[in-house]
Amino acid sequence: MSIRTEFKGIIRKVSEPKETKNGNHFIEIIVEQPPYTNEFGEKKGQANHYKVSQFKKSPDDFTGAENMVDKKASITAYLNGNEFTTSTGLGYALNLNVKEIILIEN
Repeated sequence: MSIRTEFKGIIRKVSEPKETKNGNHFIEIIVEQPPYTNEFGEKKGQANHYKVSQFKKSPDDFTGAENMVDKKASITAYLNGNEFTTSTGLGYALNLNVKEIILIEN
């Protein structure tokens, strides 16, 4: 079962479309969440960076995705994870898959 999450951030990088084993396509998007700003306007802590994946049937479905770079966005994504066996024991992976990206104009 996936966990739905929503967050806002700045899109910093968008990869070229890549093909999956089953013939679908995806892009990887790096999203930055700036650090918390206190009531005095001081930035506290560090920015968070997330790599999210967006899947579509055709690489043509990503036309114009590179135009999202440096834009503010509201992102709805699903978090899921899996367990796998490695040579040293069990490993775990988390995936954050995009459902929707809405660019925020300002």
